[in-house]
Amino acid sequence: DAVVNLSNGNSVSVAFKDNWAFPVIAYEMLVTGERTGRLGNMMDKVAEYYNTEQKNLIAQLKSLIEPVMIIFLAVIVGLVLLAVIVTLMAIVMPRFKIVQKLIDKINEVTRENLTGVRVIRAFNKEQTEVDEFKTSNEALNHLQKYVGKISGLMNPLTYVVVNVSIIA
Repeated sequence: DAVVNLSNGNSVSVAFKDNWAFPVIAYEMLVTGERTGRLGNMMDKVAEYYNTEQKNLIAQLKSLIEPVMIIFLAVIVGLVLLAVIVTLMAIVMPRFKIVQKLIDKINEVTRENLTGVRVIRAFNKEQTEVDEFKTSNEALNHLQKYVGKISGLMNPLTYVVVNVSIIA
């Protein structure tokens, strides 16, 4: 439509009048530029105006998107941290319960020895009692080392996850 009007010799303002792709403010500046004989300068101002509008729109979008992205990343890091901790706790907690049972067994034997109950009961089977204590103590020692290794692996991993979440 505009090309046909221009090829027929109509003015630029007539060619772009009521054109859907040409905003009203740009059309008014075009008419003013045509009337004053400074169409080129006026079109430069229109271009500058719309470049500024575009930059402002992009700045507004960035200011809206940044907080959303920060919150999104914080949620993702939090979920990863939670998943790692829950998984490690699911692995470690049963072991800690076993350790607690073994400690309770050793405490029971020690308590009976201190109160004298085991002394009377075990007078004739001293070697059996010593072997039972050694077995309980070795089982506890082995499990404590295993749990200590898991805890030793868990600490650096926890530090990495926490530090990454702080950086993000």
